[in-house]
Amino acid sequence: MTYCKNLCVLCLVVLFLSACGTTGGKKHLSAQAAKPECKIEHQELTPAWVSGSVADAGYFYGVGSSPISFNHGRDLDKAMQQASADLSSSIKTTVSKIITSRVSDSSGLISEDNDVITRSTTETSLSKIKRVASWRDGVSCQLWVQVRVDEATVKQNLARIESEQMLKRAETLFDSTDNISLGLAARTHNIEMAVALIADVRFELLPMVKREFYQGRYDERFQALYAQAKSKETLVLINTGSEDSEALKLEIARIVTPMVKGSWHKQRKSCSSTRACLKVATNESAKRLVLVTFSREKRPGSMGSQLGSVNISIALYDVKSGKGLGKADKAKGEVLSFDDNLDWNLAVQRAFEAEPIKIALKQYGSCTVETC
Repeated sequence: MTYCKNLCVLCLVVLFLSACGTTGGKKHLSAQAAKPECKIEHQELTPAWVSGSVADAGYFYGVGSSPISFNHGRDLDKAMQQASADLSSSIKTTVSKIITSRVSDSSGLISEDNDVITRSTTETSLSKIKRVASWRDGVSCQLWVQVRVDEATVKQNLARIESEQMLKRAETLFDSTDNISLGLAARTHNIEMAVALIADVRFELLPMVKREFYQGRYDERFQALYAQAKSKETLVLINTGSEDSEALKLEIARIVTPMVKGSWHKQRKSCSSTRACLKVATNESAKRLVLVTFSREKRPGSMGSQLGSVNISIALYDVKSGKGLGKADKAKGEVLSFDDNLDWNLAVQRAFEAEPIKIALKQYGSCTVETC
């Protein structure tokens, strides 16, 4: 009887342990199934391109990765997204450098145009993306992919989009010349910039538009505005030590020409000397020359600020004799900023608030060799 009881107890213990072992085994198998299988036979060495080291010239490359799972399609999509983002960053950096190296504000394009060109070139170029390599890392359990775009494709897209943006900016400038409230100085400046932009547009990349259509309209407007300007007797020329200040030249012309009666402004590169400026005035049939010279500088201020200052001096000459008729000493305008965005136009406006400058400009519009 005791033997039978012990046997029954033993059987129950065995059954219990067996059940526990089976449950534990199922949990272990389930855990194995949830973890991706990263064991790779004949694991290759890490390719150099995984670390971004590529030797092939003529291409932009991008590299991306994704954790390996049982859904290979999803893994590949994630890795491609990362690689595309990496490639996009590379293209944007290069395109931005190209534009910055050859485009200044004297080209007629503004920073907003450069942003559009960079963004559009990058987006268009990414439509030609190709996956050229992939690698599965069994140690880190990562899928790596490498993509690339032909450099020639990017440059061709850049040239076309840059020309499209130049044409848009030229049309905006041309349309503004109808706005009489801008003043003659701004309108002549804008038509000059429009003509310069059209000259740089690569119309062969824009098959739907013709250079002749734009060139004819712009030349006609250019001649009309300059005929109006040259009917005035006093020419305003603006000299600076730096040719990256075309926007400030226009702001100075906008202030000076209304103050000097019968004056007009011609946008051009700075004269090498006073004699050279007088020669320009002679060629323009002007009787008087108002020569504005300005410089600007930026220096660190207190508490991490930046201080910008503009120095301006003005002189009046009789063009025929070359005699100086008057001179206003240097006036200074200053602005302060706690970032790098100094308002140079405001500095120019403050410089012209100086009383000697105001008095001199009012006299310069009508005085002669005898009366100045």
